Amino acid sequence: MGIDLHIVTQQVVGGLAVGCVYALIALGFTMMLRATELVNFAQGELVMSGAFIGYTLLVATPLPYLAVFIVASILTGILGMLVERVALRPIRLRQSPLLNLLIATIGIGICLRLVSQLIWGAAPLRYPVSVGQVGHLVVAGLPMSIQHIWIIALAILSMLALHYFFERTLPGIAWRASAYDSYTAEIMGVSFDRVVTMTFGISSMLAGAAGVLIAPLFFVAQELWLQGPRAFAGAALGQFHILGTMIGGPILGLLETFAAGYISSAYKNGIAFGITIIVLMLVAIPRMPRGGSLVFRYGRQSIAELFELNDRQATHLRYGTLAALGVVAFALPLLLDTYETYLVTLILIYATGALGLQLVIGYAGAIIVGHAAFLGIGAYTSAILTVYFGVPFLLAIIAAAIIAAVFGLLFGPILRLPTHFCAIATLGFGEIMHLVFINWKKVTNGMSGISGIRKPSIGAYVFEEGAPFYFLTIAVLVIVYAALQRLIRSRYGRGLIAARENELASISMGVNVAWYRTLSFCIAAGCAGIAGSLYAHFFSYISPDSFTILQSIAFLTMVVIGGLGSFAGAVIGAFFVLGIPEMLRALAEYRILIFGLLLITFMVFLPGGLADLVHRLLSAFRRKEGTPELSAAGPETNEILAANPVKDNVNP
Repeated sequence: MGIDLHIVTQQVVGGLAVGCVYALIALGFTMMLRATELVNFAQGELVMSGAFIGYTLLVATPLPYLAVFIVASILTGILGMLVERVALRPIRLRQSPLLNLLIATIGIGICLRLVSQLIWGAAPLRYPVSVGQVGHLVVAGLPMSIQHIWIIALAILSMLALHYFFERTLPGIAWRASAYDSYTAEIMGVSFDRVVTMTFGISSMLAGAAGVLIAPLFFVAQELWLQGPRAFAGAALGQFHILGTMIGGPILGLLETFAAGYISSAYKNGIAFGITIIVLMLVAIPRMPRGGSLVFRYGRQSIAELFELNDRQATHLRYGTLAALGVVAFALPLLLDTYETYLVTLILIYATGALGLQLVIGYAGAIIVGHAAFLGIGAYTSAILTVYFGVPFLLAIIAAAIIAAVFGLLFGPILRLPTHFCAIATLGFGEIMHLVFINWKKVTNGMSGISGIRKPSIGAYVFEEGAPFYFLTIAVLVIVYAALQRLIRSRYGRGLIAARENELASISMGVNVAWYRTLSFCIAAGCAGIAGSLYAHFFSYISPDSFTILQSIAFLTMVVIGGLGSFAGAVIGAFFVLGIPEMLRALAEYRILIFGLLLITFMVFLPGGLADLVHRLLSAFRRKEGTPELSAAGPETNEILAANPVKDNVNP
């Protein structure tokens, strides 16, 4: 079969058009990483915002497309600067860890999506296209879409303008100096705060421009935010250099287009994420271990230490607390109605998965944004074994844990990446697994999912929905919680914490840091597999839509809201993340907006999570009794933070 040059030409031009849009979005990621070491997870939502702003300008004003392109880009840039000034700068100036900034950008993204839905509605909108953008241009007998040519031309002009800004203007040169060495640049009079604001402004302008360019190719809808994570591969291909990203974006577009045309369109979206993981593993793994902490650990004391209890009193307190929790756990089904019991059971299932993620984030010091993939692996494993092969529930849940853990072991080397790159790589892994769940129809049944999953049973006893399933979930949660607590107090746990606090010192003392972190990822995946098995039997039906990036973000939020380094905090975080939206259900769509605002508020005023709030309340109680207040972070840590410049504390 010969090659049709007409088709190839259209594929090349179409691939370059999409790739140029990817380049604009990826340039925002590159600028952010080089200037602030932050991955802005709201970059995709800014693309969406630019598209909606452009749509409004085209519909409500007589402005031509070119003028709309410029105005929408500027307005999106202003929006980005406002977001940085109001939501992110307070977090950064409080010397909060990188993870808090990442969660704040997730909250910002949630707010932007909900605001756009409230203003423009949930239905997709068709972008108005001017007469000059319709049709084809024939060059040497080969047809080229005029719309694609417009996109390529405007994107290239935008990139040339950005290059001129960095090379020929004083603010651009100051930005380059600060991105290279912020400390020396500040000595020379370059304000780092202004550089950060300028970075958010320019990266948001680029996102807005990308939104206006790509919107005519698709419907304008909230789903446009997904272009952000996909475009990150363009920055990775360019090795996070400005000029490299300008080239990496078009290469990514061409790879996607030709892979979809000649390999499989079903996995088109996974190509970008696969490229991201491969490139990051090749170029982003540090050659030397870090000497500093990966995650800033709040110096919380136990209640026994806080109130200066002796061993006997501490033992009584521990057993008394366990007894009280046991009474509450057994009484809940009697106090709650059917729906409330259903909701609490679901929260406990998610809490089981969040416990494993706490091990990786709170103790190993990594950032994982693909945890829902392991939830899906466990769910599909248990569903397939019980539905198709009649395997008993106990064997199915054990198999779900083992298979999910094996996947965690295979992809454990991802944890060797720096924290922000680890977040992107695991996000990519989660999205690739989601595509596998959709397209491996012989096993997963595709989007139709697997139904008829029986309720769990042990012997002749069946754990029906309601109190029986609730008590089963409580039992599993307690077992996982106790096992992880015992693990973290073991030699392995101490080594894991030591590696988190100072990787270089840990290696010098004989700790196999790479293996310890890989094993933590394996254990976390196993916990998610257990939760996935419970999830499948709880709903009696699963589909790929149950294991998306949104579920992964929910898991991450549970851990951070609950408090890093606290297994109890992970459980409390699950109740907060899933319970608060239910409590606000009467507010309809506003409840998700309020939840996004709460995320940002937590990161600003309570960076240590709910576990830190408990510590502060107890400290305040002790202060009333005449005992000096114990700060959330010890005085030595505060002195270190005060001595270090702002940028260094963004990613310790």
